[in-house]
Amino acid sequence: TAKYLGDFGNEIGRFSQLSSLKINFFNNQISGMHIGALGEGIGLCCKLTSLTLSFRQNEGFGEYLGKLVKGIGRCSQLAGLVLEFSDNQITGEHVEVVGKEIAMCQQLTSLVLSFRHNMIKGQCLEAFGYSIGRCSKLVTLELNFSDNQIEGKHLWKFGQAVGCFPHLLRLALHFSGNQLHDQGAEAVADP
Repeated sequence: TAKYLGDFGNEIGRFSQLSSLKINFFNNQISGMHIGALGEGIGLCCKLTSLTLSFRQNEGFGEYLGKLVKGIGRCSQLAGLVLEFSDNQITGEHVEVVGKEIAMCQQLTSLVLSFRHNMIKGQCLEAFGYSIGRCSKLVTLELNFSDNQIEGKHLWKFGQAVGCFPHLLRLALHFSGNQLHDQGAEAVADP
């Protein structure tokens, strides 16, 4: 159960020489504060350069996402980060907090985030975009916001924010299943 995530995180933190870590919690009943303890444990892996975490199809733990990503942000050598949060009950406010915490990962060159099929509205996208824009070394960026409640009017400033990456070579944005219409598509295509 979720209460053991804290213990699991503490055990992972003992592997201080770990350089790569992949954990898949797909389709469990994880909900709550224990996800933050997992982040704290991962944050103790000071040599971690690559991290993949999947929390797809859980019970919704959005309010604790910031604590998870804050712990991850302490991995000062982290260059590659993949976070899968699809099919939960995550809102735009949670996405903003995730963006602010990811901004602490200054060595990131590759970032893949999936928030597909949640409860995200477009208002959060501008702040989120500018937050991750502080990861100035990004070369690869993939964001999946498909199947949410995003309207096209919110994408213009998001497009501006994403256009700020000086070294970006690969960009993939997924917005299918929202309410973008032509105006929203133009906003992303022409930041």
